[in-house]
Amino acid sequence: MQEADGGATRSIFHSVNAGVGVKCRLGADGRYDGVLYTDAGVQIPVGNGGIAAPHSWTQTLYETTVTIDVPAATKAKDVACKISARGLTLDIAGGAVSLAGNWYDVIDAGASCWTLDRPGRDRACLVLTLEKTQETWWRSVFKDAPKADQIDAQKVDSTKRMDCLLY
Repeated sequence: MQEADGGATRSIFHSVNAGVGVKCRLGADGRYDGVLYTDAGVQIPVGNGGIAAPHSWTQTLYETTVTIDVPAATKAKDVACKISARGLTLDIAGGAVSLAGNWYDVIDAGASCWTLDRPGRDRACLVLTLEKTQETWWRSVFKDAPKADQIDAQKVDSTKRMDCLLY
């Protein structure tokens, strides 16, 4: 095992292809946080998306879903969320979460929305569902995302379901 990036990222080599390196990111507690990187330093997609502070995301050719953990006591009235065709402005009352940026690509803001979900008693998350205006694979949610927060879009599962082909 070889350390890189000041110990925050560790290289692990696997035998699928000799000499091909895969890096994984370890959290502050030293545990693997579920993110794998290519040698080029971009994420290997999980659910055709990735993980970036403070959100995780998945995508299809038609939409991108962004999940942001928020304090368990968050109520809808605490959420100030503006979704536009080109970007997002999000603030949770009390300053727990603040996020702003330009989307990787233009979305249909009128067909996009946010919901407040409670997957557990002591957990809440804000889920953004973004309708894409073109069938394309995003490398990240935001255009200016650092390389470590981007995915390798050539590694997404680009198969289409049969029912999608009928329309």
